[in-house]
Amino acid sequence: MKTRIDHAGPYPVEQVTYHPASALVDLDAPRAGVLHTTEGGWAGSESVLLHRHFAPHFMLGLDKGKIHIVQFVPIGHIGTACRAHNNKAIVQIEMIGFAKEELWRPDEETSKALAALMVVCRDEWGIPLSRPWKDGDYGRAGDNPHRHAGKFGEVAGWYGHADMLQPDAHWDPGNLEWSYIFGLANNTAPIGALPEA
Repeated sequence: MKTRIDHAGPYPVEQVTYHPASALVDLDAPRAGVLHTTEGGWAGSESVLLHRHFAPHFMLGLDKGKIHIVQFVPIGHIGTACRAHNNKAIVQIEMIGFAKEELWRPDEETSKALAALMVVCRDEWGIPLSRPWKDGDYGRAGDNPHRHAGKFGEVAGWYGHADMLQPDAHWDPGNLEWSYIFGLANNTAPIGALPEA
């Protein structure tokens, strides 16, 4: 199993020196990834993640108008971007952006980079390009039904931070249009503006 990567499709992946937690991921659990939004820009988010020991495996997004992907934590070690249950997520990604209540997509370049990284996560680490809920059904802040649904740790696929079991209470990435990102990863989604509601 690869623990580090140098590319996700056409995007180079920079390796950042970070001392990961000694705890390891449960490789017998259904293969799951957790997506977060940073709720801030690149420099501030990177500083918080690295200096407060909340590092995910990857961070991606725009920095000074250019897409960057960095890997902080080797696959197999836990990312620590959730309050608990980090050992059930083989990959955690922090995406530069802000959670929204309305259906939303990241900017075009971030969407393509995220899709390319998700393809690597599927091909290298077995995370399917799927999510247990449909677009529009997302976890809210605090206690919510997704946290009690019995899916995380039991069903493979992608989850948002808002889907994580308690004691997590964050609601990122909000009402993300997951199907669009999965469509880009499968080369089935057209690039363009979010459709009008």
